[in-house]
Amino acid sequence: MSDKPDLSEVEKFDRSKLKKTNTEEKNTLPSKEMFFNLMGGNIQGW
Repeated sequence: MSDKPDLSEVEKFDRSKLKKTNTEEKNTLPSKEMFFNLMGGNIQGW
């Protein structure tokens, strides 16, 4: 048994059959400054 993986299926893979997809970042986290502004500017304890 060999320690090397069998790559024969990977070598046969046809990338041209893949569909093009567009991704959009939807739920971005607020910056630290925006967070503090939303919390009323109270940065005590941070």
